[in-house]
Amino acid sequence: MALWNWPWLAQHGSDVPVRLSELAAAHGWDVNAIAAVIRIESGGKPDAVNKSSGATGLIQFMPSTAASLGTTTIELRSMTALAQLDYVERYFEKTLGGFVPTDPADYYMATFMPAYIGKDDDTVIAKQGEKVYEQNSGLDASKDGILTVGDVKTTFRQVYDSATRAPWVPGASQVPQGTSHLSLTQGSLWVLGVALVAGFIFIRTLRPAHG
Repeated sequence: MALWNWPWLAQHGSDVPVRLSELAAAHGWDVNAIAAVIRIESGGKPDAVNKSSGATGLIQFMPSTAASLGTTTIELRSMTALAQLDYVERYFEKTLGGFVPTDPADYYMATFMPAYIGKDDDTVIAKQGEKVYEQNSGLDASKDGILTVGDVKTTFRQVYDSATRAPWVPGASQVPQGTSHLSLTQGSLWVLGVALVAGFIFIRTLRPAHG
């Protein structure tokens, strides 16, 4: 699968999308699913830090996660996006353990709650009154007091489905101003996706990140 023209790629040189495409191809992973995870977690900023949890980097590595990968959040924070992609690869390699998701949203679940990778959307994660639910109540899309796998994946799917589907090409990693590759429906989804991501980032400050 070709890498789409994700806006966050414009922050970096062509070496980042090339490396991202290469690591995904090496494992048979969905390169755009990983790009979407990066978009949600850090907006493509390798030095992004969650002040509440200490989670750092492109996919918000927790300190314990960084240690398990042979580094630290301090070291990750000082790395370029290109260098940090090596640890993104190691993380998914370790977490997926050879499993290649057919549902793109499972790449996001791998960073949110790996234990629920591959589970059906109606699988219950937590109920109202439980700590996990209270920390993530904003993700309860149906507002029924039950947090399911499908609820959590909704944020990811909105971002993934609203992506600019034009393929990334060297030297053209950003959609020119005044040009849009989005249909009216996709444009509406993008607005909704941004709103969901903004809310989700706030929610992540209230719960432990993956680890």
